[in-house]
Amino acid sequence: MRNASIALVLAALVGCGGSSSSTTTTETAETTSSGSEAQPSFAQITVDEVATAISAADGRVAVFDANSRETYDQNHVPGATWVDYDAVTAEQLPADRSTQLVFYCANEQCSASHVAAETASGLGYTNVAVMGAGIQGWIAAGKPVEGAGAPAAE
Repeated sequence: MRNASIALVLAALVGCGGSSSSTTTTETAETTSSGSEAQPSFAQITVDEVATAISAADGRVAVFDANSRETYDQNHVPGATWVDYDAVTAEQLPADRSTQLVFYCANEQCSASHVAAETASGLGYTNVAVMGAGIQGWIAAGKPVEGAGAPAAE
């Protein structure tokens, strides 16, 4: 009988804990395991998809490099515009807020592109994506680059 009473008390405690766990789950979903804020979820776009969009040259995509200015000057995606990732303004972005915006930085571990993309979304842009592979993935895929580090044209 005593074991049954303990089981009932434990079941009641688990039930009470379960109702407050939704709050905990919500809070946890907004932070990473290190306790820092999680990156917002943006559409992910691959290197090949960006290359295809650029080659279409129809003006429907604008690519932004959120790396340091020095990194941008060395190598960047052809036609990409440099932006200071934590100071993006509407003046730097296309007037048409439905234009596809693609932000990238160094690689999958870099969060600067997410910060810039979040700012663009906050400014009312509705078609925002992040190329997670970044410039390192672009170069590894053998795509052309512009900048001081770009190979000389033959």
